[in-house]
Parts: sequence; structure tokens; C-alpha cells
Amino acid sequence: MMTVGESDQAPPAKRAKADCESDLDTAEEAMKFGLKNIPNYTLQGTAEWCPTTFGGLLEDPSTHDETFKTSNGGSISAHRVIVAAGHGSPVFHAMLYGNMKENEIDLLSIDSETLSTLLTFMYTGTVNIDSQCVEEVLEAAHYFDIASLVEQLIGFVTDSLNSTNIVDIILFAKNSKFPQLFKNCLSYIYDHADSVAHDISFTNLSSDIVLSFCKSSDLKIKEVTLFESILLWYEHQDLIPGTVLKEIFQEIRYPLISEIDLVNIVRPMKVVDTDLYTAALEYHLVPDKYRGPINQITNRRHAPQNLKYVNVN
Repeated sequence: MMTVGESDQAPPAKRAKADCESDLDTAEEAMKFGLKNIPNYTLQGTAEWCPTTFGGLLEDPSTHDETFKTSNGGSISAHRVIVAAGHGSPVFHAMLYGNMKENEIDLLSIDSETLSTLLTFMYTGTVNIDSQCVEEVLEAAHYFDIASLVEQLIGFVTDSLNSTNIVDIILFAKNSKFPQLFKNCLSYIYDHADSVAHDISFTNLSSDIVLSFCKSSDLKIKEVTLFESILLWYEHQDLIPGTVLKEIFQEIRYPLISEIDLVNIVRPMKVVDTDLYTAALEYHLVPDKYRGPINQITNRRHAPQNLKYVNVN
């Protein structure tokens, strides 16, 4: 059993807690630069799991009793009991203490670098990740059900979202098993709709996400800006005009676009049904006090819901 000498100033538990908080502060400071602009960062486990002495054990193969073969032909050894217990991975526990009795396990879905990152987290509660491998580590942490690491990585990615990387990340989240990350990405898009819509990466969004985007009443964006962004998105799509495109353009709230913009921007594009265009112009001809209750197409996005009418001027 390893013994660690205690500090004269603080017991090991308090020193570990201080180390955890210090590294978390560093990671939080790095988050503000956005995921794609960060070369690397450190995630630190909670104070209850900062066994700094375990790091030395991981680096000492003479004490290891389990070997993992990885997808790229490598192999990494470790301690069966620590891997099975580390941050509560039921998958690793089942592999190591279930019906499988081998001292060598094939992990054909994970490469050596990613496995090494997971093991480091299990042994020390700390993980160093760069932007090139964060997706692989997140996928692996999910596969092995290392919930604490998944939660921290999703939190970091969410805090690192910006108008440049949001599209890539939401497409990753949509096509993976991270509904919470997808939800977080949608929330970011709604709150930063104007900057996201102006970024060229917006044109890479799938039609279902764009439709959800247009249907939301939580967007912080001018209606004419939304219309122009959808036009730009449409020009970059290899889609045959049909139901989806028609539905997307129907979700634009044309009465909230000024008369001048309706005539100079919307009408020339010829993508809006004549009835919608005419209804929008007629809406502007009716004095405010005679306008009926607000509805789906006259309710300002991100506006109070109890207005009797909307003055769009």
C-alpha cells in the first residue's frame, strides 16, 4: 500500500481539492476562446476523486494485471481493480469482473491515445485534451459509460460554443448519442441567432435543423435578417424545391418585415407564396388599434406573449 507524506500546511485531501479547483479555474479561463481556438485544455475530477498517487501506478507496468489491445494495434496495461472502479464505469466493470476471465481484452473500437486518455482520467481524475481528439474521447467515455467525464466534456464543449464552431458541433451532436449537447447547441443558436445566421457555416445546417430554427419563437434576430439568411442557406443546398423548402419559407413571419423590405428584398426573390406576401402588406395597412390578437406569424420572436397587437414600425 502506498503511503504519501502529509504536508505541514494542509492534509492530502485539502491539497487535492485545491489542485482540482486551480485546474478548473484554468480550464474555465480557456473556455472563452471557443473550442476550435483552444490547442489543449485540462479537465480535473471532483475533490472526492483526485487520487494523485494513482498516476504513478499507471506509469508502473510491473504492477499491472490487465492488458487492453486497441484498434490501431497497440496495447496498454493497467490495474484491473482501478479500471473497474474508476469513476464508476459499469462497462469496464462488466468486462473485467463479469464472465470474461482473460487478462487481455480487445478494444477494437478505440485507439491507444483515446484509451490512454480515459485511463489517465480514471487514475487521476485529470485529462488533457486538444481540440482534435475531444470528439473521440467523448464518444469513448459515452461507450464505456464514464458519466462524470461525459458530463464534464459536454459542459466544456457547451461553454466553448461560438458562431464559427456551432454548426460543426450541433451536427456532431445530432448524429451521436448526446441529446443534451444537441439541446445545448440549439439553445446557443436561439440566443445568438443573429451572429450564427451571418456566419457562412450556417449554410451547412441540415434542413430539419433550419426548419426548427425558423419555427422557434426564442430567436434573437430580426425577421428580415432571418429571411436573408435562409435565402443564402437555400442557395447552397442541393435540394429540389418541395415540401420542406416550402415549409421553411412559410415559417418566416413576413408581417414583421417592413413594407420597404417586403418590396425590395422579399418580393424579388419569388420564393414566397403570393398569399403570404399580400397578407404581410395588408397587415401594415391596418392601424395598430384595429389589429387583431397576435398569432404565430405576427408575434415577435423573443417577445412577451401577452401583447394585444404588434407595432412593427
